[in-house]
Amino acid sequence: ILFLPPASSECASARNGASVGWTAFLSDRRVAGLFIYRVAHGGCIGAVWSFAPLIADIRSGLSGLSIGLMITSGVVVSAFLMTPMGVLADRVGKRPLVVIGGLVVAAGMFLFAYLNRPWEFYAVSVVLGIGGGMALPAVMAMAVVIGGEKNALGTVIAILTGGKPGNGDRTHPR
Repeated sequence: ILFLPPASSECASARNGASVGWTAFLSDRRVAGLFIYRVAHGGCIGAVWSFAPLIADIRSGLSGLSIGLMITSGVVVSAFLMTPMGVLADRVGKRPLVVIGGLVVAAGMFLFAYLNRPWEFYAVSVVLGIGGGMALPAVMAMAVVIGGEKNALGTVIAILTGGKPGNGDRTHPR
């Protein structure tokens, strides 16, 4: 708390002091693009966590424990890739990692329709983890850059992580 800047230094508010609504930030094409990516990625992961267990049980007879380990394997791979991919995003650029990671996730989602063997479910879960581990650090790094430019880092991050900043005021950010 001692090292945080005072709230008065933030400018994600209208001239009258009211909070700027999240829709004002979504009018920025970069923020809107990142938001759409996060929603699409979240939808993919939600679909996997919801339906992959059913498909894995029906098609390959995986046990509850095996299904839990399958999903966990993707999450663990993603978590381990986050830091090195963040470093890579800083060195080679963020956009290529978002595109490649997004394509990897899309390929993994497409492959789910054709899985039958237990090892295939694990492999595709790992593929999804790789895609997320590649793309998400770059997405959040882009958000930090945009949030810094707007002096509204908390607002931009909240938009991308599912929060609803502001009070709905549609005033544009400075």
